[in-house]
Amino acid sequence: MKILMAGVLLVASASASFGQSKGTDEIVAAEKSWTDAYQACDLPAMGRILSDDLTLIQHTNGGTMTKEAFVKSVGACAMEKVINDPSRVRVYGDTATVQGTSTYHIKNSATPISVIFTRVWVKNGGQWQVVNHQSTGLPARK
Repeated sequence: MKILMAGVLLVASASASFGQSKGTDEIVAAEKSWTDAYQACDLPAMGRILSDDLTLIQHTNGGTMTKEAFVKSVGACAMEKVINDPSRVRVYGDTATVQGTSTYHIKNSATPISVIFTRVWVKNGGQWQVVNHQSTGLPARK
């Protein structure tokens, strides 16, 4: 009986780890999609990535933006290069949080902008979408 119980616990543990790993892999892929869409000025892709009820807190002044306002700002196509490092990904079923850093190389600007961010993703209809994004500016690198 003890061996059977140990086997059940082992299978349950492996299943939970697989689910966590699969969810983590999906979020890492979604984060790459965010980076690619931002850098490429791909408004349709960014529109799919963002939830309709998005709240985005800006790194510059703490103000908030809606999905519509953020997609419009992406439409300025100001990004030359986006480097995104989603260093901590945690998945809780159909919700995930990502903490990391991003560096934005903006066209016609000598100094890139670096931020630390937290994004909250929710799985809607089988697709991961950002429902909340908050970033804080980091000091300029010298």
